[in-house]
Amino acid sequence: MRVPVKLLGFGFWLFFLNCARCQECLREDIKHENTEPVEKASYAHGEIVKVNCITGYTGLYRLNCEKGEWKKSIERPCAKRRCSHPGDTPNGDFKLIKGTEYLFGTTVVYNCKKGYEMASRINYRTCRAQGWDNAVPVCEVVKCPAIRTDWEVTASGNTEEGRYGDAIHFECVSSDKMIDGNSDIRCEETGKWSDAVPKCKVPHGSSNTAANQKLCPDLSVENGFIYSHSFNKEKIFYSCNTGYKPFTGNWWDSVTCSKGSWSDEPRCIRKEDCGALPSVHHGKLIHRDRETAEVECDPGFISTEPFIKCTSGRWETPVCKEVRCGIPPNVENAVITSEPKEFYLPGSTVTYICRSSYLMNEKSTVFCQSGTWENTPTCQGQREITCQSNGEWSSPFPKCEGKHTEAVTCELKSTTFGVKKIKPEEKNIFRAGESVELTCSEKYWFLGTKETSRSFTCKDNGEWDYEPVCAEITCETPHDQHVYYPSYSFSGDKKRGAKKSYRCESGYREMAEEATCTRDGWTPKPLCAVSEKCGPPPGVNDADTLEITKKEYNTGERVEYSCFNKYTLDLRPPFSRYLTCEQGEWRGNIRCLKPCTVTVEEMERRGLELAYANRQKMFAPHDDHITFMCQRGKVSGGVPLRQQCNDGVITLPECVRQ
Repeated sequence: MRVPVKLLGFGFWLFFLNCARCQECLREDIKHENTEPVEKASYAHGEIVKVNCITGYTGLYRLNCEKGEWKKSIERPCAKRRCSHPGDTPNGDFKLIKGTEYLFGTTVVYNCKKGYEMASRINYRTCRAQGWDNAVPVCEVVKCPAIRTDWEVTASGNTEEGRYGDAIHFECVSSDKMIDGNSDIRCEETGKWSDAVPKCKVPHGSSNTAANQKLCPDLSVENGFIYSHSFNKEKIFYSCNTGYKPFTGNWWDSVTCSKGSWSDEPRCIRKEDCGALPSVHHGKLIHRDRETAEVECDPGFISTEPFIKCTSGRWETPVCKEVRCGIPPNVENAVITSEPKEFYLPGSTVTYICRSSYLMNEKSTVFCQSGTWENTPTCQGQREITCQSNGEWSSPFPKCEGKHTEAVTCELKSTTFGVKKIKPEEKNIFRAGESVELTCSEKYWFLGTKETSRSFTCKDNGEWDYEPVCAEITCETPHDQHVYYPSYSFSGDKKRGAKKSYRCESGYREMAEEATCTRDGWTPKPLCAVSEKCGPPPGVNDADTLEITKKEYNTGERVEYSCFNKYTLDLRPPFSRYLTCEQGEWRGNIRCLKPCTVTVEEMERRGLELAYANRQKMFAPHDDHITFMCQRGKVSGGVPLRQQCNDGVITLPECVRQ
């Protein structure tokens, strides 16, 4: 009776084991398109897995394993990432290679307009996972060679560097001669002039050119008007209505009468756009689209309008208005204790202190607001002074006449601010010629210097040879140290001991996490050091970069790799999908794991065939599975029919006859 009981228990154990396995959810059953493989090959009942989209796609799936089946709790199908507008180029346009939207993998090709040529080496941009690669190409106007004439011919126009559409007009120096050839030529889109430089010749049968000059017919300009002429004898000038321009591209043009016919037909064509962006004093413009540009002003300036528009073929005029303040106001009988600056941005402050024998009102600091100084202080002195019996004045500034001239003195009232030591001690009044040695406190130095100890001498006029005032040690904004946006990073407190987080410009690296204000300025010195550049990223077996590579990379820039030929990126540490430029060297590890393949010959030799019911293929990426089945009349020889690929290696089962 014991044996059957044991067999029954073993049977129950097998049943529960198989039941537990039947509740597992398999990675191979996740069939969502454009997704990366999940981490594990199988998941237990109740586990939740996040399925990410492959590079270049955006979306998300969150799946719950419920009794062997995947249930979706979040479903955002993977769709190609979308890029912003690729950017317009002045005097050119672009077109999509295929499709109508800016999606991952889409390429736009730029072409220059008539009369312009591509100055950039690369004329296309591709939408990548991180946005558009390459820079917006640049179209430059076609130029024609300089014009050279002999002494008999004069030329008017841009003769040194003609551009597409420019016209040159020729005339003879002598009124007895006439132009032999075209009197007007134009710079064409090929970079050549429309005709050769003419010569001057004597007219046949007469020495008077004007007498033989034939009249040209009257002219009219469609969508334009003639605004000057020479009675149809020599030359007329014309311009175009709003929204149109001469076909040469200038805002005006002219045609010349020669031998009874005009040199060309005046034509006005519709304006396609406003052309290149205008320059901005104290700022720059950034293209947003064909009709709008953003105004970006320099620090200390603000735009009256954040955007300008293309209206009637012309850009609106951008203005960057100065909001920084000029030189601080002069306060009578006071000196400035703040460190002088090159310019003062809104919010900047300047502190004053009154001279000896003067008192300050409640205001001691002025501040910059909207380009003007606010809160100006005043210093008031004593209204009466008395010549005392000892020959000294009650206030040091006036001089005593006659026998009291030797009693001129200087007073140390202003030295209490920031002073640590006075030598000789406990003395505030000094006669002319006497000196005093002062030492400023730890965070102060003498106004206008970087000295903390020095001697001061009383002069004959009752003034010190140098103002004995200690001012707080401050550090100037490091405009010349390649700090990114220093006026913002180093705003506020810049006194000794102040610390500022900062970032360096592209191509430079931070020498410390924070900059510290010291007597010698901001430390460390320098704040930003030149970053060593990396060359093109190295090649990796069975992989390539996703973006077009550059010749040079700065520290911190990185490139992303992708495997090909069914290989799989190894994302387990220390491997990743990126290499990073660090001080002239590429850091990181890229490895592509081999897929597994199975041939028909191998399967036939082992009595196998693919389990097509499970939609398996004859290859599997790393960590994926291939499920086999035995041919009719054969059974498994012991090795499981479902095998996992491990970096190109897969164990093939074998089926034997029953």
